[in-house]
Amino acid sequence: MGVKHERIKIEGPMDLERHTGRGHAREKTVAEVLLGAIELPSIGSLLVADDAHEFVAQGLQGDQTNMEQYWRVATDHHGASAWPSGGPHDAATLRLSKDKVAFEMAIHAVASVLKPQAPLWVYGANDEGIKSAAKKMTPLFRDVETIDTRRHCRVIRGFRSEPCETLLPRLDDWAQEVQLEHPNGPVSHRVYPGIFAKGQLDPATNLLLQAMPTPDEGARVLDYACGAGVIGGELKRRQPTIDLMLIDADAIAIVATQQNVSGSATRVEANPLAISDAAPFDLIVSNPPIHEGKERDYQTVKRLIESAARHLKPGAPLWMVVQRQVPVAEHLNTHLAGALCVKSDGRFNVWRAVRA
Repeated sequence: MGVKHERIKIEGPMDLERHTGRGHAREKTVAEVLLGAIELPSIGSLLVADDAHEFVAQGLQGDQTNMEQYWRVATDHHGASAWPSGGPHDAATLRLSKDKVAFEMAIHAVASVLKPQAPLWVYGANDEGIKSAAKKMTPLFRDVETIDTRRHCRVIRGFRSEPCETLLPRLDDWAQEVQLEHPNGPVSHRVYPGIFAKGQLDPATNLLLQAMPTPDEGARVLDYACGAGVIGGELKRRQPTIDLMLIDADAIAIVATQQNVSGSATRVEANPLAISDAAPFDLIVSNPPIHEGKERDYQTVKRLIESAARHLKPGAPLWMVVQRQVPVAEHLNTHLAGALCVKSDGRFNVWRAVRA
């Protein structure tokens, strides 16, 4: 099925490297501030939560504490799980996340595996909203206070209350059913905090779905950075015979995807280059993330394009949507063929390119 291509003028810088890896320095700084503030005497079991680059874990190496780690989001160096396991732990650290409701859920997740009276240290940068984190902790923790402020960062400590009547201790407690207005009508989706645009079909995804043709019968399709499975699920409704795989670095996103797009293959994976065992594909589609925390970071976009060059069948397309200012044209033309911005709403651009 054909699709009409709009010729869009692309302006701005053409270097993806300029915004790659910028979040790394921020994570190192906030971890160093935390490590300078916490004291771990006589603590037996410590849960280190959402320490993406493991700076906290590395800083505690050699300490006598029995340390366990929990990550919601996978990286090249570690996997992820939807909810922490084990415990009960004697203490925990938790990195502030940018989504306020997702952060509130993370506090409950950590509290669910902490002993009564156990301390929790929450840390982050001032421009990320760390000052308001104490309010999120107060329903589950007592004596919540800031214990350090340095280098534009803050560390907040509280002690797990007992009893903890407001605790929501399971992922299912945070599920929501929303009706999303798709191009072909409303569809019910299950969503969780941190994986969706406030219960609505976000404009970038909507633009991509408007631009894309129906996949061929029996096509093997990859939805990378799938979130709650919105794009892949819509393509499967349009063409039920596709062989669909959905991948995301966020373990909770994959839980939502499994509930929204039953019968399709799913996988928690941070690096789109690491999917050789699942290739080749007739179509790769993506609304990829362009931030690491607060910092703009184009590493996933770069890797997605490079992955398409390896994992698509010859002549098969990559469809992706990114913000207009994200400079993908040069990287697409380097690794793929026929790169074209096929649709734009002034804020987002939909790109199509094929493996030569």
